[in-house]
Amino acid sequence: DAQLTLCQALPIDAAIVVTTPSRLAFADVVKGIDLFDTVNVPVVAIVENMAAVAMPFELATQRAREWLENFISEQPTQDQIHSLATELARPFRIFGHGFKRQIRDMWGIETFIDLDLEPDIARRSDAGEILFLSNDDTLSESELRAKDTFLSLGNQLLRELDSASAQRPELHLDGADLILSHRDETLRFPPQDLRKKCRCAACIQDPPTNIPPTLVPIAVSRTGNYALSIVWSDGHQSLLPFKALIPAYAERAADRLISG
Repeated sequence: DAQLTLCQALPIDAAIVVTTPSRLAFADVVKGIDLFDTVNVPVVAIVENMAAVAMPFELATQRAREWLENFISEQPTQDQIHSLATELARPFRIFGHGFKRQIRDMWGIETFIDLDLEPDIARRSDAGEILFLSNDDTLSESELRAKDTFLSLGNQLLRELDSASAQRPELHLDGADLILSHRDETLRFPPQDLRKKCRCAACIQDPPTNIPPTLVPIAVSRTGNYALSIVWSDGHQSLLPFKALIPAYAERAADRLISG
């Protein structure tokens, strides 16, 4: 409700959805993107918070030494301690690997950021210190990585806002066919071909095969900056990223990410 009120009261150009990689949170992401779409605010990036957690290497080294001293008869070597500590310090994804592929397939969003659980940042925040106002010399390695991640996200957001209006295809229905115009390309999609390309959650799980010849789209509209929505005569609503329909659109989206 707070986000919806802000979107109605202020001129907001874009939104970033912050979530976790869990299955339950993915359902909220779907609702969030739909909510922003109702007020014409495109979601341009997804941040998966608490993506992973890793034991600090110093602590991992201490635990490795204690474990080896307790479970092997000989004095552990530095190589043995280092090898085990490296394994203990590997990031562990508590909630799994998230739903980036599904989100990319459904809405065409390409910008994803992982933020791990970082005790150093938590301690600094609890002390009232702002990460971005702190001197780099005072930051730990994990804090520097997080700072770079936030800066990268900010820069990507600015690039997306600069290029969004120029990149979005024009679309309309010509009878039962969808017409997409993007720069110097104009593409026509008959209803049968279009329905088979649907990337909504239901069609990803159970791709449509037997499509009746009488099926036609009755309304089409943009969903954010990267996808379109189609309402069909049978009541189904399709979700299609532009890159699934326009090959050059996918190439240019990739170019924007690489150039950043």
